[in-house]
Amino acid sequence: MSGKLGEILLKENLISPEQLKQALEHQKSNGGRLGNTLVKLGFLSDDEVTAVLSRQYGVPSINLSYFEVDPNVIKLIPMETAIKYQVLPLSRVGSSLTLAMNARRNSRKSSASLTKELRRASNWRRKTRQV
Repeated sequence: MSGKLGEILLKENLISPEQLKQALEHQKSNGGRLGNTLVKLGFLSDDEVTAVLSRQYGVPSINLSYFEVDPNVIKLIPMETAIKYQVLPLSRVGSSLTLAMNARRNSRKSSASLTKELRRASNWRRKTRQV
């Protein structure tokens, strides 16, 4: 699914044109991302925004409160890197490391930077799940 978040939300009838207008005005005045603004204004839930972002970027989302993280996998990424990119290592199978990433914080550019940083330090392939 491609397109801007606001257009997708309108197309899926999750918000009205008036709500999008209000959110864009609020965003212009206060900054921030549209998804966060829609949640702050009470137009959408965090789960609804996450689901749309997941479809928009073609990356599955998970709820970490239902996920048990292997403590040994956490040690695979330095804490500074995890904080910098807001990622959490979830699992490792062979040379594949699965990371949870904050969908609202990580752009494709920062994901690419993280991938380069991890490749320099290891031979992992990236599999990302947005949270």
